[in-house]
Amino acid sequence: MTDTNTIKRSVARLSGLPNELLTDDQLLSDLLVDSFAIVDLSIAVQEEFEIVFMQRDLVDLQTVGDLVGLVERKLEVLVD
Repeated sequence: MTDTNTIKRSVARLSGLPNELLTDDQLLSDLLVDSFAIVDLSIAVQEEFEIVFMQRDLVDLQTVGDLVGLVERKLEVLVD
């Protein structure tokens, strides 16, 4: 299982919001100032979990929960 708090801390750091206020259904586009912040977030998460996102992985990424799900899927592939 993914440490959701680790992902939320990354979102919180880039958005300036406390991670306790973040929910899985919040839109990343509402939380992050611009597309560069979303790129920064994806880099931070990839480094934290030692995974790699492909561009196609990010196309449907809209919410904090989507990001958590993406990380979980990537980690499952590493375990299999």
